[in-house]
Order: sequence, then C-alpha cells, then structure tokens
Amino acid sequence: MIELNRQFLKHDYDTDIITFAESEAPNPVSADFALGWDQIELQSQDLGEVFLKELHRILVHGLLHCLGYNDQTGAQRKEIRAKEDYYLSIHPSCSTWN
Repeated sequence: MIELNRQFLKHDYDTDIITFAESEAPNPVSADFALGWDQIELQSQDLGEVFLKELHRILVHGLLHCLGYNDQTGAQRKEIRAKEDYYLSIHPSCSTWN
C-alpha cells in the first residue's frame, strides 16, 4: 500500500484505502479500491472497534470519495466522517454497533 500511495497519490505513508474512480460522481459508481488490510486492522485496534465495522467505514469512505467528497481539510474530514457515520447507522448489520 505504501508503494501504491507513493505512485498514485505521492504520499510516503501507509493507508487504509486508495480509491480509483473512473470519473467523479458517476451513476452508478464505477471504481476500484486498493485496501490496506494491515492498516485497517491497526486502525480497528487503535479505535477499539470490531474489524468488520472499521472495514465497512473504510469502504463507505472510498465510495464517498467516488461521489465527490474529499478529506483534505478539517472541514472536509468532519463532513466525510459525518456521512460515514450516517451510512453506517442505517446499514442493518452496523446498527447493532451503536
């Protein structure tokens, strides 16, 4: 994942997901995702969350990027996190994690 992050985003660190959307805000969404399994596991442990919940959050996060949401600024991170929380709350499996 570090190498993919360097190659495609010019970031020199590990990450949980890299989203490769065919175009911004397509309907339906068409994208590929590279998942950083080790990073997702570390994050779930650090947050004290079930691995599957963190994985779902990461997948929702990637889909939100496909829909035009960004997380470069504090305000954008707050907005995308609120969207993640919303979509996780309405997912039947996730609703038991609240």
